[in-house]
Amino acid sequence: MPIPFHVPFADKAAAKAMGARWNPTLKVWVAPDPEVAAAMRLQWRVVQEVEPITDLPGEDRAFGSGLFVDLIPRSCWFTNVRYCVAPEDWTRLSVGIRQRAGNRCEICGDGGVLEAHERWDYRPDGTQILKRLVSVCRPCHQVTHFGLSQLRGLEDECAKHWARVNPGVDFDAHVEQAFAIWDSRNRRDWVLDLSIIGNAGLHIVKPVAASERRAVAERTLRDSG
Repeated sequence: MPIPFHVPFADKAAAKAMGARWNPTLKVWVAPDPEVAAAMRLQWRVVQEVEPITDLPGEDRAFGSGLFVDLIPRSCWFTNVRYCVAPEDWTRLSVGIRQRAGNRCEICGDGGVLEAHERWDYRPDGTQILKRLVSVCRPCHQVTHFGLSQLRGLEDECAKHWARVNPGVDFDAHVEQAFAIWDSRNRRDWVLDLSIIGNAGLHIVKPVAASERRAVAERTLRDSG
């Protein structure tokens, strides 16, 4: 049986040179034989579990439907699910989210490149509760994270996609309202509640420290062009 390894994105060329093969379904590099596995063990650790996760006890899959701009408060940047679980667990989650949606976007129904996105509930007591993980296409994801898309010069693309998915709804007015909500939420620090991830049996790790998030944001933008 092929053995899966946790290979960081930056090491993919080295893994391929060793003879590793990419499993596009499970989104993981595997060693096809014992010789390749022995070489890979010297650099990377074996992934113990690769089965996609599709069931999140306590998840509300009706929460946060449709396409809308959903700006994350500054105090929560880089504290999303991807940064709070082990990389291989995020892979299992993101693959499972796409699979249970039939490899379609749960907002507009398109296929193509799909990503997993969080839906949060902001409670009056300052708790930011993860309610749902949703499969989204890249254009819908860009609209959702419109603040980041602005920094990347994608405003026109977002406006066009919005018009296709939400015909007749004023995008500029919606964006203005979204930023007003964001400004209000930025006036406090939020505490994450990731219970539905813990309920699935995954270990939640400490997120990026608040003092480091600006540097991480700048590096992420720079690396993405």
